[in-house]
Amino acid sequence: MALKGGYMGLCQVNGIDLRVTSFNVNVKQEAEFYEHIIGLRDSIPSGLGTKGDVGALNVQKYFWRPGVKICQGNFSFPVTVSSLQEFYDLAKTGDYFNLDYYYDCDNVKRSYVDCRVNSLSFSCTAGDTVNLNVDIMGRKLESEGGGIISYQSSQKLVTWDALEITSSSSNGVQAFNFNVNNNCKPIYTAGANDTENLFPKGIRVGMQNVTGSIVYYTKGVSYDGLDPSTSSDTINIKITTGCGGSFSESLTVVYTPIERQGNTKLPLHTLPFVGVGNALGT
Repeated sequence: MALKGGYMGLCQVNGIDLRVTSFNVNVKQEAEFYEHIIGLRDSIPSGLGTKGDVGALNVQKYFWRPGVKICQGNFSFPVTVSSLQEFYDLAKTGDYFNLDYYYDCDNVKRSYVDCRVNSLSFSCTAGDTVNLNVDIMGRKLESEGGGIISYQSSQKLVTWDALEITSSSSNGVQAFNFNVNNNCKPIYTAGANDTENLFPKGIRVGMQNVTGSIVYYTKGVSYDGLDPSTSSDTINIKITTGCGGSFSESLTVVYTPIERQGNTKLPLHTLPFVGVGNALGT
């Protein structure tokens, strides 16, 4: 068989190009069977003297129906300032967006419409790039095929040296991560109300949860007077130098008990947190 062109890994969201390192957003649908309408699931044994032992095979899966459809999956990429701001805002607000993905160099593309960020994971470790993993839920696959695009200009990725993390206890930050979970749910309606061929009518955003942690290079970390059961803190995230723009956002959090480890390697301690109130800002 003929070999197709190489993996392209190129996404477009609201006019922003993303060179993704992995992509797994697909249409999901299962056939559902009614296995006990006719009889038993397996063949009936004979010679055991049991009622109904006739040696017949009860064929299954005569009765079936197609399940509902959903577009769902995740993709990962190292961020630029513009892509980080875009997805931070989409995760915070839960707004709809459209997603185009180019699978290879031979004109293979899928377009998903009315997507929402189901969850977003931000992570960065000293000496590395800032990375996002985005899990989305989309209402419909609109088209497949057609279109080849390429980058027209170079872009600088956000690296650790441009990232500034400050809080009441941020001395010697070695790693930082947070996760936003929007708990999205698909909404399906009766066929008379919708003609989308088993796709959902819409995607509903649930209660938003924010969790994460800060990892410190230090021999000991205290709460600096903060009581994790009664007081909240602000974690500021800034990108200010040499990355083609600026990013400045804050998380409102409370801390949970610090995770202390003892070993012969670097003295690293993890301070977990949970978002409270308008954790991602208004």
